[in-house]
Amino acid sequence: MGWSRTPRAGDGGSAQGLIFTAAYWRHMFVYPTLRQTLDEVVAGFEAACVFFGGVFAIVVPDNMKAIVDHADATDPRLNDAFREYAQARGFAVDPARVRHPRGKPRV
Repeated sequence: MGWSRTPRAGDGGSAQGLIFTAAYWRHMFVYPTLRQTLDEVVAGFEAACVFFGGVFAIVVPDNMKAIVDHADATDPRLNDAFREYAQARGFAVDPARVRHPRGKPRV
């Protein structure tokens, strides 16, 4: 899971997409948004759950600031609100390793 940015016409800002990719099937879901906030991430997760028909057991997000408070190679610290959301939905979160591109999710 990661972000993709596309320029928006007119104001110089950017539209963004939260990308979910099922590693085994390579099915992809993109949730368009204008901001990288926790609320947008949760809304994207909810939309992805509907698209895929459920939640994955393990989610490997890029180290986005909306859900990872401190990116660290051995001990990343997740945002408390996102950790509670993940526990409520029943999936584990294993952020991608910092500075290791091969450990990042497939998008």
